[in-house]
Amino acid sequence: LPIFSYFSRNISKNLNGIFYQVMIILHPENPKKERKFCHMKTAVHISYESVRETLRSIGLPRRYCGFQRTAYAVFFAVQDEERLTNLGALIYPLVAKQCHTSIASIESSIRTLINDYWEHTDEDLLWKVFHRDHDEKPTVVQFIEELTNYVLPE
Repeated sequence: LPIFSYFSRNISKNLNGIFYQVMIILHPENPKKERKFCHMKTAVHISYESVRETLRSIGLPRRYCGFQRTAYAVFFAVQDEERLTNLGALIYPLVAKQCHTSIASIESSIRTLINDYWEHTDEDLLWKVFHRDHDEKPTVVQFIEELTNYVLPE
């Protein structure tokens, strides 16, 4: 067996709300041949209040009920990113229960929030958070997914 080199690169991977630090060790004769070792895992603990604070810090308007619903949607997505695969079935019912409203009103109120935010927010901030211009308004699903990525630690 050849000896593997000890220079490596670290990759953080989020699987079901847990960050795994993966160390890749390269084979000395064939750099394309890699061995991956999971050597550290850290749970992601982000409170609802910290999600709300982050959303406030990027200028989302709190005057809309969509703000609270967006904050809960992002909070539930941070807890388990697999929920992002089907917002309507996996996140909206949780948000509706938390906000004492119907599932149908969740997407509508978030869409209203997006429209206002996109219309009144500086283009530099939109690019920083969403990597989009003013003319590229996201769907509700894209909005929640991109906010979730923004809220998650690096």
